[in-house]
Amino acid sequence: MNYLSKALEAMRSRFLSFEGKTLMFWIFGLRQYARRLADIMTAEGYIIWSDDSEKISYKDFTCTITNFQSFITM
Repeated sequence: MNYLSKALEAMRSRFLSFEGKTLMFWIFGLRQYARRLADIMTAEGYIIWSDDSEKISYKDFTCTITNFQSFITM
């Protein structure tokens, strides 16, 4: 093994370690924490159906099924 490959191997084992108090360990820990949060939290929904399922609302837009059907057939 030449000097350059030994130096690269030493840096790889020092900085790309997934255990201990290294930068990579901290980054992967943050990523794992974010994934856990994403799994347990739900996103705010914007689509709302009426109780009789004849009207749908998306944010500030509201449309009835009849109006939607007439729009599609145009």
